[in-house]
Amino acid sequence: MEQISPTRSAVLVLATSLAAMGVGQLLFSFGRDFIDAQQPIDWAHWLILIGAAGGALATSGSAVGRLGRVARALVMVGAIAFGGMVAIDLMLWTLPADPMLDDALSAALDAPQIAVPFLWVGPSLFFIGLALIALEWVGSNAWAAGAVIVGTVLNGIGQATGVDGIVLVSFVIMLAGLVGLLVRAKPQLSRRAAVPTVRV
Repeated sequence: MEQISPTRSAVLVLATSLAAMGVGQLLFSFGRDFIDAQQPIDWAHWLILIGAAGGALATSGSAVGRLGRVARALVMVGAIAFGGMVAIDLMLWTLPADPMLDDALSAALDAPQIAVPFLWVGPSLFFIGLALIALEWVGSNAWAAGAVIVGTVLNGIGQATGVDGIVLVSFVIMLAGLVGLLVRAKPQLSRRAAVPTVRV
């Protein structure tokens, strides 16, 4: 497996993005009434969206090997799925409370055409992609890359079981790993600096 050393800028953008997603998840843990009461901006969903977009941006510009190219595509697809999920939730957030409407919307959200790509499978691809990218970082900093991988696994467990505490801990672990990678990460060189010059 190819061993890649991430740049500081990529790790910093990714850490900031996951921090935003973590804060959004923390707001979700306060319950549906808290989310519905957010006015005029639904901060929880917007932080999740910003974090997913930032994560896709961070991985799209970082150096990757063969596995990383596949992983980068998974992160991108997962970020798009997060965008769809947030768009659906924001639409529901603007609708008035109505028992009949709630029943109809619940049935629509349970339909595989919506649930699979935007609620069940799609968002999980984001974290699967991050885990695969972190595998290529093991040679740079084994414990830090391992923490990112463990965090992504815990996130999946927390989402599957619906335990907010596990999800929040997963973000803390991923961020701890990224901080460790940030310490060892290489600064990104400009194209001019990367090309040696010869003086006569």
